[in-house]
Amino acid sequence: MRKLLIGGIAATLLATAVAGVAVAHEKGDYRQRFAEALNLTEEQQAQMQQLWDQHREERQQRHEEMRQGPMSGMRALDPSSNTFQADVDKLIADAQARVAERMQNQAQMKLEMSKILTPEQQAKMQELMAQRGDRDGKGFGHHNRDDHKRGGERDCR
Repeated sequence: MRKLLIGGIAATLLATAVAGVAVAHEKGDYRQRFAEALNLTEEQQAQMQQLWDQHREERQQRHEEMRQGPMSGMRALDPSSNTFQADVDKLIADAQARVAERMQNQAQMKLEMSKILTPEQQAKMQELMAQRGDRDGKGFGHHNRDDHKRGGERDCR
């Protein structure tokens, strides 16, 4: 009985540790991978950290908007309302404004990053972004996370 209890506790601890490592690996430290991939100096890393910190609130706000879902406003609409089409048009205009704002913020971030990076680092970043694709679950210098689910053998570092 005692061996069974100890074995159960050990298995639980091991499973918890493995799960913690998997979550940490899944999240990864994209800033560190970014710095390594571009071979940033200590000064550049500090400047990038400051830039990321300045844009943190903006990222959190975008995350909250995405969490609520773009269609949440549509669910609240009443098709029998006299203002239904005007309400739909307003939702569309609001969504377009959010997309335009995100694009402007991304362009501003890219501009600010270009002031920190050397031309060679900028070229390398462009190359990495091209490899990355259109944000289909990949992180900076990282492979597609679905590879692990399919049992793919990938070197993660």
